[in-house]
Amino acid sequence: MPKDPSLVAALRLTASAIGHHAGLSIDAIDDLKIMVAEACSYCIQHGGSGRLKISFVQADGFLTVSVEDAERTQDLWTDQTTDFFETDEGLFIIKSLAHSVEYRIDPHRGLRLTFRASIG
Repeated sequence: MPKDPSLVAALRLTASAIGHHAGLSIDAIDDLKIMVAEACSYCIQHGGSGRLKISFVQADGFLTVSVEDAERTQDLWTDQTTDFFETDEGLFIIKSLAHSVEYRIDPHRGLRLTFRASIG
């Protein structure tokens, strides 16, 4: 997906349909839409132009979503003691709604933000 803020609404609809087909409850689908929108908005705000790769995988009672930004090869936080989930509102929202969340920066592969929603 291009890093275009106008496409986030379409991605929310996509997340809603995928969540429905995965068997998420109405409330869990609403949470999923928020998490997907926040993750994509975060990458768009902090990553310049380019594209995002978004994947949805259903397995082991969870719907796992990964948002990847290959251009983001450096972390915004240079102080390794900082909990960036506490300092960025969008990431804090994702952390508060997800079953689990992981944030990784690789100097060669970029940013990968992965979160899981429980099914059932």
